[in-house]
Amino acid sequence: MEKQVKTNKRRYLGLKWKAFIGLSFLLLILSATFYGLNYRNLVEQFRAQRQLEIESLSRQIDGMLDKTADRLIRLSGALASLSNIGKALHERNQRQLSPSIDFAQYGNLGYELDVQWIEVFTLDAQPVWHWSQAAMSEPPEELFLAAITRVRNEEQPVTLLACKPLCLLYAFVPILAQGENVGIMVLGQSIADL
Repeated sequence: MEKQVKTNKRRYLGLKWKAFIGLSFLLLILSATFYGLNYRNLVEQFRAQRQLEIESLSRQIDGMLDKTADRLIRLSGALASLSNIGKALHERNQRQLSPSIDFAQYGNLGYELDVQWIEVFTLDAQPVWHWSQAAMSEPPEELFLAAITRVRNEEQPVTLLACKPLCLLYAFVPILAQGENVGIMVLGQSIADL
């Protein structure tokens, strides 16, 4: 009989033990809940901060592209006026448009001003002169023609970012002579150099 009483006592848990086990489970559940909430909050905070950084970098890149495009537009206008390209295109003077006369200096300017592409077009998109750094591939022709058409129609500079195969930012600027649009100058710069 004594054996039976002893086994019954061992199986029975006292009120203190039940309270201890219950509080332990409650603390375990609360700890897991706080851990889960903290983890979720940290993940949301990380995502929000990453999104802010992406937006900030995007604004910086847009600013650099806008600044470079503005510089290319001003530079092409200055180059066109310095070499009297507008006058030569207006008078259709092939001798003055000869690459060996005025345009020979553009190669040096291209290197000094970090320009990879210089090209002059007539209003009907016929190339008059072209210079590019070595190993440059042709840009997408359909994008060039669309930009030239837009510049011809609107008489406003247009910028184009083309990544085929290298990413170049192009500025298409109308060449003016005697109050009319007579051609288009295109300057291109690699965005890797920004």
